[in-house]
Amino acid sequence: MKLVLGSLIGMVLVLLGLVVLPLPIPFGAVMIVGGLALMVWANPWIARWIRRWRRNSTRFDAAIGKVARFLPKWLQRRLGER
Repeated sequence: MKLVLGSLIGMVLVLLGLVVLPLPIPFGAVMIVGGLALMVWANPWIARWIRRWRRNSTRFDAAIGKVARFLPKWLQRRLGER
């Protein structure tokens, strides 16, 4: 149940982050990265996908690194695994 709830909240954060992304304040980017961090925690296949994407794309890796500093430490650890 805990993993399903994490996946659901993660998906909602990503979708809301996409809606809020055009704002000048980086709330949308923080919401997207937070949602991805929750989904990485809940789904192993999303974790593999994100790790592979970070290894192959230096721009994506730099963007996540820039936004991840605004997240709580336990979510930063989830995204720090490459």
